[in-house]
Amino acid sequence: MTDTFEVTVAEGELSSIEIASNPSKTTYFTGEQLDTSGLSVKLNYANGSSKTITDGFDVSGFDNQTVGTNTLTVSYGGKTTTFTVTIVSSELRSYVNDDFESYDDSQITIKSQTLTEQNQDLGPFKLTLGTNKQKLDSYPHFAILTDNGNKSLEIATGGSANPERGPKITLGDSVTLPEFANIPANKYLVFDFDALYQNDTSNVQLCGVTDSYLSTAFNKLTYDQYLSVNKNANIPVGEWVNIHLAVNNKKDLFLTISDKSGNVLNSRKVTTSGDKFEKFVFYGGVGKIQLDNLKIYEDKISS
Repeated sequence: MTDTFEVTVAEGELSSIEIASNPSKTTYFTGEQLDTSGLSVKLNYANGSSKTITDGFDVSGFDNQTVGTNTLTVSYGGKTTTFTVTIVSSELRSYVNDDFESYDDSQITIKSQTLTEQNQDLGPFKLTLGTNKQKLDSYPHFAILTDNGNKSLEIATGGSANPERGPKITLGDSVTLPEFANIPANKYLVFDFDALYQNDTSNVQLCGVTDSYLSTAFNKLTYDQYLSVNKNANIPVGEWVNIHLAVNNKKDLFLTISDKSGNVLNSRKVTTSGDKFEKFVFYGGVGKIQLDNLKIYEDKISS
């Protein structure tokens, strides 16, 4: 006859504890409450045995008001260990918010290409029109248009336009955007604007964001891979659309193009072409595009 019975081995003296797995949430906005879901602690005993627990320990030191790295202490059986979380400001910055309503076309001085580069400040923007230096193109220009009482900025490109000699928009000295790696955790840097593509050569490019340019080969036109009618068949001609680009500190770019009723026409996740936003550039064939309600701001990443 064989007897069976259970043997319980005493765990003995607790010698140390360590983090077995960090909590699922490790980044917090100021004011958020601590969430230890996913946190587990390994108990190490003097006799060489160990076990992992998911409750029964104390967590202290959480400071949800001080931005930066916060070290928390886990205590159990007289032993301690630590883990860190990141606290991010819950305040959201707005860098640019311009609907072009405060401008008039009479303020625009760049009306055609000349033998020298032209620059003009317009609110938070700097408008620039380059030059061919050999052959003038009378078509490229900037203009403030008024349609049914609503103003927008028109950018026209000529047949000889390229990223350097065509029109471009940079941000003024008063606006400094972070490099993408320095975007706060749990936040996006958002570029949001309305656009009216007037013809199939209409094009806008966010250098460093959607598509990088180095140069345009002689007599060859280059279009943005996401934001030109030529490369993206989802963009309608002659209708206003909203373009929303959200970038995080991993250089993930979430691009959404919607019609004015909010219907999504095109949505994709890609990697930014550069490490920071450089400028808006416009080139292609003879074409025009209108921009309105241009905003650059921080937004929260949903938990």
